[in-house]
Formats: sequence, structure tokens, C-alpha cells
Amino acid sequence: DPEEFDLFRDSQLSDRGIHQAKRLGARLGHLLEADRPGSEMDLGLDPQDQNVIQDIELIACSPLTRALQTAELSLVPHIEKSDDDCSKVPIVALPLASERVYLVSDVGRSTEELARQFPCVDFKSDIDVSENNCWWFTYDDSDTPYVEWRPNGQDQSYACKGEPEADFNIRMTALYDWLDSREESVIALVCHWGVIDWLIGEDYENCQLGVVSFESMQRTGFMLSDEEAAALFAKGEKTVVLAEDDEQ
Repeated sequence: DPEEFDLFRDSQLSDRGIHQAKRLGARLGHLLEADRPGSEMDLGLDPQDQNVIQDIELIACSPLTRALQTAELSLVPHIEKSDDDCSKVPIVALPLASERVYLVSDVGRSTEELARQFPCVDFKSDIDVSENNCWWFTYDDSDTPYVEWRPNGQDQSYACKGEPEADFNIRMTALYDWLDSREESVIALVCHWGVIDWLIGEDYENCQLGVVSFESMQRTGFMLSDEEAAALFAKGEKTVVLAEDDEQ
């Protein structure tokens, strides 16, 4: 049903998700307060990461609405504003950082629609849309028939095709290369559980923040089989990680 498809595609944050994002924002505010020693411990950060928010030179965010909302509610309020009331730190929408397409909630919206909702985000620099304006994964079965990798043994059906393991691994390798190519020293990467798990092999909670050295990543990632991914994706959404690029 097209109406149901549009209802659930690119899902926004739930009330609980909004609360979690605002709670992270409050904790980031404490981190920036000089008279709140030890606030980095509340975020699970090391003392040397006390000033990581001030050090951010670029915010790269998945173009899925829930990630953009998370950045808007938690991180952006603590970044210095320019005259147009947008962040002085550039915010780029990065499809490479979007979640592995598993459900219709992982199917995106057009950049035109997103730009109206998030006018301070750059939806042009790092988005190369296809002829049908899809920056998210779509399966082309003209050469290879699609093989369902998600649970399907009990007559389950899905509103969209899932992103196969090989396609996701290629995209994550491209994300690694993108981070490696950047000149910035500290990048805030606002993404999702599947992306974080591939990049660093760790299971983050919703709105969890981490400071990660680029040197701790590996270009081959922490690849999961389709069976492992199908089982782990049932755990739900994970959102925020900071990637600190020490090689630049």
C-alpha cells in the first residue's frame, strides 16, 4: 500500500527518541561547562576528551530524518552560530553513513524535501542522486535476481528490498575512504548502529557518544554475514559516534 509505505518510510524520532536526543544534548552542555569537572565521565569519555565538542571541524550526518533530528537536538545547539543562525561548523548530509536498508524506515526522502525541513544542512556536496532522485540503496535486479537475506521462513514480507551484505560492505568501505580523505582533524559522524558496528565493531546504545581514533578503524571493517546482521538488527537503532581523524 503506497500510503502505508510513505507513512513508515524514513521514520522520524519517536517521543522516546526525542527525549534521548535532548538528554544527550543536556549532557553535552554539562561537558562544555568549565565548572562541571568530571562531566566527561557521565558520557563515558576520557578526561582528555573534555574539549572534543569545541574541536569539531565538520559534522557529517546520515540523511535519514532520525539522524538529522538527533544532530539538531543534541549536538548543533552547542556549536557556535553564524549570522544566518546556522552552525559555523559545516553540516553535510552523507548517504554513505545511512543505515543498512533493512526496513522501509531505512528508505530515505528526496533532498528537496529534507532541505526544507533542515535548511542548515548541505544536501548537495556529498550526495550524488540517481535518475529517480534516490540517494539511498535501491536494488537493481536487471543482472542478478534479488535473494532475500532477512528472516523469511514464516511467510514474512517486506515493503522494500533489503541491502545485501556485499552492497553494504562496498558502501562502508567507501565511507572509510571518505573519512580518510578529509582534511579535518575532528569529525562528528552522526549515523546508525549498523554503520557503527561495521566501522568499529562495537554495539552502541541509542544516542551514545564515543570518541574514536581513525587509526582504530580498519578498511575491511567488522563485516557481518547476512545471518548475523539479520539477528543483530533486531536489537534496534543506535545513533551517534564522533570520529577523530588522527592521521590528518
